[in-house]
Amino acid sequence: MTELLISLEKADDVTQELLLEFKITLKYLLISIGLNNQLLYASRFRACLDVLVQIMYHHITKEPLEETHRISFRNSKDMMSNSIIIHQVNGKDVYALYSNYSKQIHGSTGFQEFAIEQLTDSFSKHSLTFQKETKNLKIILSFLVRGIPIMMDLKDKDYTVAQTTIMRHAFTLL
Repeated sequence: MTELLISLEKADDVTQELLLEFKITLKYLLISIGLNNQLLYASRFRACLDVLVQIMYHHITKEPLEETHRISFRNSKDMMSNSIIIHQVNGKDVYALYSNYSKQIHGSTGFQEFAIEQLTDSFSKHSLTFQKETKNLKIILSFLVRGIPIMMDLKDKDYTVAQTTIMRHAFTLL
């Protein structure tokens, strides 16, 4: 999916680079699922969301990559909260997930629960709840399939037949 978006002519260099970063981060997220550890998963999920926030920020500001990487979550949220396009692409859902996973990582939801006495406890006491995580992954997929094409002002004519097939398949996963 990210490769499809990167290959489109309407994707500027910064968007292409951010989508590539997202693709790499997503691979680490998928690997963390196999480890079945909530804290590791939360950190990888938030890293994915961080890139999506940067994509939204770049779309609104057209800042270069270096500036886009420097934006803080709070500053970007404050700046973009009134943007119509962010509402259209469900950017608020991305921000809500970012906030929730940040709380897990930084301990405001009970970091002590992740303290482990035995390494094996790490995998047995803090396993993932796949029903919730599947719902959250669908928010990311929805942003990729619906949000980014809206931000890039993509039309059906911008896709090849193969790309259209991939996009239609991705819609069925939502």
